[in-house]
Amino acid sequence: MSESAVAYGTKSQGEYTLEDYYALPDDQKVELIDGVFYDMASLLFVHQRVAGELHRQIANYICMKYNKNPPVHKSPEGFRFAH
Repeated sequence: MSESAVAYGTKSQGEYTLEDYYALPDDQKVELIDGVFYDMASLLFVHQRVAGELHRQIANYICMKYNKNPPVHKSPEGFRFAH
């Protein structure tokens, strides 16, 4: 953890920054939205199974509809949206 980073739980919700987010340990699963940390639960097996089936169905539809086999990728865990 960098020396300038503030530990999770030491600021008021709404005051956290990307620097604070990046300073968290890798096993700390949170989302940072408008300066607020939201704890994230671990993915359950049923969630992964449903997501996998949706991925398969969408990929099959694209292949059949357009007679192409484009790469269709599932999003990795831990992605970040930029403003």
